[in-house]
Amino acid sequence: MENQMKEKTIKITLSDARPIRIVSRAWPIIAMGWWGDDRRIPCQSTRECTIRVRRHADGRYLITGIRDSCWASEATIRSGVLLESGVHDNDIVSAIHVVGEEIGAPQSCIRECIADLPEEELR
Repeated sequence: MENQMKEKTIKITLSDARPIRIVSRAWPIIAMGWWGDDRRIPCQSTRECTIRVRRHADGRYLITGIRDSCWASEATIRSGVLLESGVHDNDIVSAIHVVGEEIGAPQSCIRECIADLPEEELR
């Protein structure tokens, strides 16, 4: 019997567009910001925000965010932006701000994600 391995896929919610499905291996995470209401013991946080930047080998970027809460009165909020290849660094930073603001992420989470982007070498 042939052992077939299925590629791990992830459903991504985009802002103002229908959801997409990606193969996670083809879209590695290159930057991330996280915030929780208990940063000393993250597993005890009752609210948390995560912003991720993924990059495909063809140069496209996918910026996603999730705000989650264990409180029944607070719904999970998801956001995402797909950027075509050839975008400038400013477009990526702007998309991180848009996603962060849509999920209600604190500025510290947004700044952490931006700071985690691959560095630019100046000459």
